[in-house]
Amino acid sequence: MFIRRAPLGQEKRGDEGETDTFRKAFRRGLTALLLLAAFLLPLGDVGHALIQSRPEDSVSTYHEDSPQDLRGSHLYAQSAILIDADTGRTLFSKHSTERLYPASMTKLMTALLVAESDLQQDQTLVASKTAANVGESKLYCEEGEEITVRDALYGMLLTSSNSYATMLAEAVAGSVEDFGVLMTNRAKELGCTDTNFVTPHGLTNENHYTTAADMAKIVRAAVREPLVAEVISTAKYTLQPNNFHDKERTYSNSNKMLPDSGDAFAYEYMKGGKTGYTDAAKHTFAGYAEKDGMRLISVVMGTTSDGKWLDTTKLMDYGFAAYQRVSLAELYAVSPKTANVQGAAGGDDGVLQLSLPAELDPTDAYLVVSKAEKEDIQTNFSSYCTVELSGNLVAPIQQGQQVGVLRFQYGEMAEPVSFPLVAARTVATELVSITPPPSEQSGSVSGGGLFVSTSAGEGGFSPLILLVAIPAALFLVLMVWLFVEIGKLKKERRARKLRQREEAIRKRYEQTRRGRASYDSTVRTERTRDGREYRREYERQYGRYTESRFSQDVSGPTRRDTGRPRSAPPARPYPDRR
Repeated sequence: MFIRRAPLGQEKRGDEGETDTFRKAFRRGLTALLLLAAFLLPLGDVGHALIQSRPEDSVSTYHEDSPQDLRGSHLYAQSAILIDADTGRTLFSKHSTERLYPASMTKLMTALLVAESDLQQDQTLVASKTAANVGESKLYCEEGEEITVRDALYGMLLTSSNSYATMLAEAVAGSVEDFGVLMTNRAKELGCTDTNFVTPHGLTNENHYTTAADMAKIVRAAVREPLVAEVISTAKYTLQPNNFHDKERTYSNSNKMLPDSGDAFAYEYMKGGKTGYTDAAKHTFAGYAEKDGMRLISVVMGTTSDGKWLDTTKLMDYGFAAYQRVSLAELYAVSPKTANVQGAAGGDDGVLQLSLPAELDPTDAYLVVSKAEKEDIQTNFSSYCTVELSGNLVAPIQQGQQVGVLRFQYGEMAEPVSFPLVAARTVATELVSITPPPSEQSGSVSGGGLFVSTSAGEGGFSPLILLVAIPAALFLVLMVWLFVEIGKLKKERRARKLRQREEAIRKRYEQTRRGRASYDSTVRTERTRDGREYRREYERQYGRYTESRFSQDVSGPTRRDTGRPRSAPPARPYPDRR
């Protein structure tokens, strides 16, 4: 078979063509890379941000020996914040205003509203159908199950029971929907601007969201309630038997950072917290720690299972290492404020030093600041303070009397620190005396500086007379009043005796009148009944009856008959009626 071959010169030129094609392609690629580098070079910050958006590439650069060098790239969390629990000042932030799902951290708001409500801890709650069917809960309840408010709080915060959260919400507001409105309104009162709640448990809902910054404000308010602080700091709790459970049930706190948890993530300064997880929210955690009087609150959202513990530890270590506690009371004592007092006594310049109350604990008013900020505050303390006086200060003023309030505002403090100011000394008022001119004075000066004149004026009148005349006049008026009162008392006593005497006479008269009427009636009756016998006996003793001018009616007494018994026979006999 015949194979045609190219001439030797033509074969060489073909190899050179392939080489030229490769070179052109290499040049084009290099040019593209140079153009791309020239485009990305001005966007170095963007490139750095893109690199930091991958936590797994930078978390390993964190050094536990230098926690004060913490950066956002050292955290697994998508959003995080660290604040001072007492002043609300933000100490560290990473995308803390991004709206995210809070998951079961929502239950801290539920606990806050329960603590602020009228519910009693021993009050019994009955599970509704809604509470029994809420789902996605580690601790369920049956419809009609009875449980106390205290047990429900522990079950909700320790084991994250959605059923118990629903029972508490219905007990406070009547329904889950109305409770969601209460939650949102309370969040607004706390200063939350990117928060909306619709459920008491935090299950995923597109209208149920918050931010790390808002959640920190909610946690700050919740831990101020003694009941909530007590519950979240408990490592284990035993639920009492009820109508569905005959035996006690013991549950552990889901917070592995508690010192008593015995877990590898235990943190010696941790005081309490609340975990959360849903598929949409990922892992969330709100923690509360205290060291040497400094209290910090951290919130991490959108992190991993172990990342929430690691991130919280880094945040707390950063706060305790990079910041320190400064007593504002001690700083104020170095350079106290002053105020002018009107009407001060002579010899007093009226400048009053304002001090703190003796009963005020210097540690009650303090600020968490960095070392650089501490130096700035010490140098420019007066520029960050505002004194509000209680109106114009007018003498006299007693030592220890409150005269104003001192307010301190620095940096991003959520609210100023305030404490009362009192007078450091007593300011007496100026004495005003009316005295004659020095040339006409003749007398002496008392110990209090009051001039007493003992000489008579041009008219012969001496002020010393008033010292005698006024008491004498007062004594005379008093004696006249006393005599008048004694006369009134005597007159009243005489009138009372007269009334008593008249009453006694009236009583005796009534008794006599009733007795005479009874006697007259008896006499008339006897005379009517025994008239004939009386006449016969008269005729037998004195003889025959004679005519008389008296009435012949023998049924009653005659005109001369007074009704009194007679010792002798009548002067004239009764006529014979026969």
